[in-house]
Amino acid sequence: MDSVDSKRMVRPMHSSRRRREINRRGSFIVEAAVVVLLLGTASLALTKLAHSSTRLRQRADRQLSAALTAQNALTRLRAVDADQVSQRIGEIEEACERDSGCQVELIATPFEQPQVTGIHLRVEVTAADQIGVTLHDWKVSALEQSSAGPSASNAASGSNGRPNEGDE
Repeated sequence: MDSVDSKRMVRPMHSSRRRREINRRGSFIVEAAVVVLLLGTASLALTKLAHSSTRLRQRADRQLSAALTAQNALTRLRAVDADQVSQRIGEIEEACERDSGCQVELIATPFEQPQVTGIHLRVEVTAADQIGVTLHDWKVSALEQSSAGPSASNAASGSNGRPNEGDE
């Protein structure tokens, strides 16, 4: 009987070890599945982040292109004499569109105030996906003294009656 009792005692210990091994293997499989799930989620998040970062960078590039195109068009318009602006708008518009690939609209609206006349310049640039930039500038000139009186001379040259920088 002694040998039978010893066999019985060995079996439960052996079976207990086996269960522990099976439980360890099972928990390893669960841990591995959790790791795969976490890595998959992290990879998906990084992929989405990279994609949105690329889209944001491209949008910023288009916004910068529109802003630079608008500034370029305004600089070109400033270089034209006020009496030639309306004749040169189409040429400047086409050149800016060709150089940048953006849609450019130049609008020159004459205005007249009691002491000054001029042209309001508006530059509207639209890049892809409706990114828009609008800039304004004014070409102002004083009315002649004979038609407006002595105050027009002061308005054009500054409040102290001396010419502004670059007027001489």
